[in-house]
Amino acid sequence: MEFTIRIARPEDAELLHDHIRRLLEEPDIQIPLHPDEFTLTADQQRQILADAPSPACAICFVGEADGQIIGEINFKRGTRRAFCHVATLGMSVGAAWRNQGVGSRLMTEAMAWAKSTEAVTRIELFVYASNHAAIRLYERFGFEIEGRRRQAVRHHGELVDDLIMARLV
Repeated sequence: MEFTIRIARPEDAELLHDHIRRLLEEPDIQIPLHPDEFTLTADQQRQILADAPSPACAICFVGEADGQIIGEINFKRGTRRAFCHVATLGMSVGAAWRNQGVGSRLMTEAMAWAKSTEAVTRIELFVYASNHAAIRLYERFGFEIEGRRRQAVRHHGELVDDLIMARLV
């Protein structure tokens, strides 16, 4: 199936909002956010995208197919001087598009962006220890497990471990 990867724009707010809402409705989604906790509106999402600092500070790429957002990856740099060289990565791909190359293409774009900005020298992320597919993807892009947050996330009534992964740029 055909899809494109591009930088998110304010006019993507509704589609991005819908993407997140669909993810949160997936029964086995490994995102530490319950559907009733997602209170961000499409208008607020639009404002976030419009007000985003320069791409050197924060950026969001989306995967798009047939006018729908099928995945996204975002970076947010630290705001304090001590951490402004560190970007935290977040990524999601809709269920129907997993194992179709969307995650790899999103990661490829994101890593190219990270290498192009001299401001970022470290990228870090958190991933459920049970999310083996995501861990393998991150490892293919040079991320290493730096730590384990034991029983850090309540998922479907159980406490699960969360891994800290990072790579230097």
